[in-house]
Amino acid sequence: MTLGEDDKIPADVMEAASAWFLRFDGHEVRDAEEHDRLKAELDTWLAADEAHRRAWELAQRAWYLAGEAPAETEAVNTPPTEEGRGETNALPPLETPLRARQSAASQPSAAWMRRAARPKFAIPAAAAVLLLFMLAPTLSLWMRSDFQTATAETRNLTLNDGSQIVMGAESAVARDFASNRREVALLHGEAWFEVAHEETRPFIVTAGEITITVTGTAFDVAMTDRTVAIALARGSVEVERPGEKPLKKILEPGQRLAVDRKDGTVLITDVDPALMGGWRSGRLIVHGARLADVVDTVDRYHPGTITLVGRSVAERRVTGVFDLETPQKALRSLVSPYGVSVRKLTPWHTIVSDE
Repeated sequence: MTLGEDDKIPADVMEAASAWFLRFDGHEVRDAEEHDRLKAELDTWLAADEAHRRAWELAQRAWYLAGEAPAETEAVNTPPTEEGRGETNALPPLETPLRARQSAASQPSAAWMRRAARPKFAIPAAAAVLLLFMLAPTLSLWMRSDFQTATAETRNLTLNDGSQIVMGAESAVARDFASNRREVALLHGEAWFEVAHEETRPFIVTAGEITITVTGTAFDVAMTDRTVAIALARGSVEVERPGEKPLKKILEPGQRLAVDRKDGTVLITDVDPALMGGWRSGRLIVHGARLADVVDTVDRYHPGTITLVGRSVAERRVTGVFDLETPQKALRSLVSPYGVSVRKLTPWHTIVSDE
């Protein structure tokens, strides 16, 4: 998968692109005149922004692989791209409902998407739209990644240059290898990298706005909504971040660098390399990490969802070793020193709060 602008598509744009499919599902479109009017509106929306066109393409691919896009469609023309070629995007014809044949390329994640999008009972159109909006970020992430893991799942990858990646739970990775570059994007979660040395072709890892450049080394990268952390076991990496608070730092083995994605704050701590990436063997080892980030990690190994309530609690710094094979126990051990309560409301929803 080629990395680039698809990684920057806003969630609301993805939601809007997905919503167009629902508008043409045979319920809102009543006749040919209505169909032509909506098609003209879609053309206008696609022409308004390059991100709209990319989101539409991603939505098409997602729904096709998930078994929701029509096998035969008519074309909607969009403006030429920067490469000079015109794009053709599929639009469901008036007489064809959005019920597709199963794609031979479908993966287990596509099956999950189909189950999520097809409830066992009929639901109003408005509820269907809301459900799709909730799934849109997941669809976008899934379509942009080459490899994914599920809850509590880890996965070992060997790239064609001999580099090794171990993916943590609920993580997503995309790769882009060419004759002059090796690039991997961590789109969600955490991954451990063992990079094969190539002097003339650096290995670049991106995690959000952070870029990590190496030639051969071993390191861990973890990303949450708030923090990107890099822990270096051996070798050397250069960490960069553009923007108003630019960052450029070369890490040494035994160092962990955490960047606050909101305010740009950088925290560097010393960590025993032997303890890095402990999650690969089911142990979560943290050193002065934000409690909210640690809860986020535990959540990826926990069936259901964990909601953390309270800003003061979220910003607490924690250190310890926790067993990811028993996430509920790990969660209680994590918060117990701070007088924080853990309430399991249902088998699928746990609340952590300071009340």
